[in-house]
Amino acid sequence: MSYLLRVLLCTALLHGSLSVLAQSAVQVKQGKISVSSSIPIQTRVVYHAADLPFKLDLSGISVSQRREILSNAHRAMKNVGPIRIVVKPGRITFLPIKILQSAVDKIGTSNGDQKKSEKLGHLYDGKGRRVYESRLVTIADFHTHSLASDGTQMPTEVVAKAHQDSVGILSLSEHDNVYSYGEAAAEAEKLGVLQIPGAELSAEQDHIHVLGPFVDPNHPDVVANTERVRVAREVRVRKILEKLKQGNIHLDFEDVLAEYKYPNVLPILGRSHVADALVTNGYAQNKEKGFAILRKPEFAVPMEGIPTLEEVLKIIKSAGGLTFIAHPNYLEKAFGGRWTTELERYIQEFGPKGKALLDGLEGFRRNYKQGHRKHYQEMAKLYELLLSVGSDFHGDMMHPYIGGVAIPIRYLREIAERAPGPWREPMRDKLREALRGKPFYLLP
Repeated sequence: MSYLLRVLLCTALLHGSLSVLAQSAVQVKQGKISVSSSIPIQTRVVYHAADLPFKLDLSGISVSQRREILSNAHRAMKNVGPIRIVVKPGRITFLPIKILQSAVDKIGTSNGDQKKSEKLGHLYDGKGRRVYESRLVTIADFHTHSLASDGTQMPTEVVAKAHQDSVGILSLSEHDNVYSYGEAAAEAEKLGVLQIPGAELSAEQDHIHVLGPFVDPNHPDVVANTERVRVAREVRVRKILEKLKQGNIHLDFEDVLAEYKYPNVLPILGRSHVADALVTNGYAQNKEKGFAILRKPEFAVPMEGIPTLEEVLKIIKSAGGLTFIAHPNYLEKAFGGRWTTELERYIQEFGPKGKALLDGLEGFRRNYKQGHRKHYQEMAKLYELLLSVGSDFHGDMMHPYIGGVAIPIRYLREIAERAPGPWREPMRDKLREALRGKPFYLLP
């Protein structure tokens, strides 16, 4: 079996499209998972994972069934992480594992083996000990947006979707505002979702955004920054409209203002609303093509009059929040191939070993390459950083999914231990739910 096919098999096993399990019985014992094709499993499989060696015995699976696994691999998620695979006769060994730790709702009635189903919720190391710290979970999403910034859904709808998709820890991190928190928190309380206050604040240099989970939405520094950046954003939009007119694209400021749908607040406008206006007024077929117009050099306008990175970090810290650089790979837009070097420079200056203003990076995200994730984890270890997880959900075609991004639970536990007092125990409770095997599904 080629290396590519082995990786495809591994990702297919992690994903919920594992159709071969619909016809198989699965057993776990001391780190060994054996699969036989004699007993049916009647329901969906839920996945967790751990960083330890284990063996998957494929001796009972036919060639056609293996092909069926591979045919589903194209739907597998891309955030599995680096995997080394050793193939031996009749079995495959994954070192380290970022793979199947499954809990099956119900095993075929011919066995009636509910105890076996419960046992599948855990993976064991070579000495028979349960392993928790490296289990992958998809219960948290610290990076989402609603209509209060440039999303497409009301905050209550975002919370409802998070609940539907088994996201138990959620932060609405609007661009440069905290408008949505109160409404979202009320809905989250009804549904049992832990809604953490947050924001995604813009910094003046190098396309940097900073996520601020646990920030106090009523803190004077946060409120003042919202107004400061609101004005800067409006000025930028007006400049963009002037440049568009020079290119024979005629939009009024009111056309853009009409695209901001969140009621009863002063609008926080951005290029997203200009792109929407381009679609509404017939200049673009869809939002993505609207953004393509705005990316042209002749229409580019930098954001001016907003805080520096250091100021942003201080605003969040003063308001009790943690600080994470969002989507660090976006630095590539400013620095090209040097972006990792520049990111490390910021970490050295502002991280725990520098000015102690930067707590971490958004280390797990749906569209990261494996090299990104590995690099962020290496830097987290070297510079004592936290790693967060986020989908950047907007509700549109460009960012359609909420949650569904797997992260080793140890990183969430580290965030919980650093969270402000009122949030620490509620977050611990959600992590305990995950460790008890409560189903949290990976999305396609």
